[in-house]
Amino acid sequence: MPAHRRLSHRTVNPSEALARGPAVLDAGGEDAISFWTDVTRPALILGRSARDPALDAAALSDARLTVHQRASGGGAVLWDSGLLSLDVMLPSGHPLLADDVVVAYRWIGEAVRDGLRDVGVDADALTPDDARGRPAPTTAAAKAACFGTFSPWEVVVGGRKVAGLCQIRRSTGGLLQVGIARSLDNRRLVAVLGGGVADERELAERTGGIGELAAETIITAVDRRLSDALGPARTDEETASEVSAAAALAAGRFAAL
Repeated sequence: MPAHRRLSHRTVNPSEALARGPAVLDAGGEDAISFWTDVTRPALILGRSARDPALDAAALSDARLTVHQRASGGGAVLWDSGLLSLDVMLPSGHPLLADDVVVAYRWIGEAVRDGLRDVGVDADALTPDDARGRPAPTTAAAKAACFGTFSPWEVVVGGRKVAGLCQIRRSTGGLLQVGIARSLDNRRLVAVLGGGVADERELAERTGGIGELAAETIITAVDRRLSDALGPARTDEETASEVSAAAALAAGRFAAL
């Protein structure tokens, strides 16, 4: 199998973190690309949905959170040190980039599941039937939160969601994005979403974390499974054009709202 580009694991501010994936997607190219990103400070990330939740301004101020909107769909996510973020860019025509957006998630959901199993986590990837069979959330905050809902090929442990999926499609290819929860601060998320005790209780029943494992242990295990699917990893850095594109996106589209 051909090698894929594995970019450096970076820790950057939320605007820059959100810009990395769309920048490499817009740049295109013939190689698949994978990379992990951490944020220097917590932020509330909203999906590209017209149904964004009403936010509690006082709670946002108390939590010192900036608010940003990502380019992919889905619910609200509190991105902090407890959430590992993985992006995989597949160029147009790549065999793993299925036309059916649900089918396109399968290989990466299974790669995350298998990587977690390799390090002793009893993880499962939800089939479409499994996901449809899950009860819908009932409280407002659980409905608004990304980790409050279940979609095909997302990863669960003990029935609780530990990895969420979203994607972006362009003429240049597709960007698959994964959030893996080592821990989730549901109390702070519920507060900024204007919820209460019932919302927090429901999220606790629907979401989980794998915080007993070091972040690097999880990343190494998942990277190994990514290489099984994408071919050997070739360590690389962003090109000058990718860096420039990311900087422009960070200052514009992904700046704090």
